[in-house]
Amino acid sequence: DISFKTSGLHKLCTQQRHMIKRLGPSTAKKLMQRLADLQACDSLHEASFIPGRAHELSGDRRGQIAMEVRGGVRL
Repeated sequence: DISFKTSGLHKLCTQQRHMIKRLGPSTAKKLMQRLADLQACDSLHEASFIPGRAHELSGDRRGQIAMEVRGGVRL
């Protein structure tokens, strides 16, 4: 499951028009691609094979992953 901490982040990641307006078309396209890749995964382990330098976080963020979307923009 993909969850979002805020309603603003949920809107950014689920509404293509808002995503393009905030991030620009090329970064929005990459973000949509990364989100689709994540939806297709059955586990965090599978997500580690998605292009974009995905890695599992540690400490109090254990069980979560981070990945590069484009040019320093991370998900």
